[in-house]
Amino acid sequence: MSEQMNTERKITSHVLVEYGQVSANDKQGWARCVRLVSWNDRPAKFDIREWNGDKAGKGITLTKEEMRNLRDILNGINMDLLPADMATGQNGSSKGDADFPTPDNQPF
Repeated sequence: MSEQMNTERKITSHVLVEYGQVSANDKQGWARCVRLVSWNDRPAKFDIREWNGDKAGKGITLTKEEMRNLRDILNGINMDLLPADMATGQNGSSKGDADFPTPDNQPF
């Protein structure tokens, strides 16, 4: 039976480009940002996550192709058709999300 070593590997990040801040939580110092980040000295990827100084929170990393696909999807959403109370998570409908525009019923 082989022994397994419990080694904690330190995760490093190097922010190459800061594209912008999506939102901020001023009380706690966290900000959700879009950045180009190299993790553990690997090739850089687009990164959307919360940061507090050098501390990284939960988020996602995307390749260049994934970011292009996300951009195209977002560009295709007509924000004017979204319910005004969307931020509350309630759209006033008893049908769930049926009132939200979908790719099939959204005019582009």
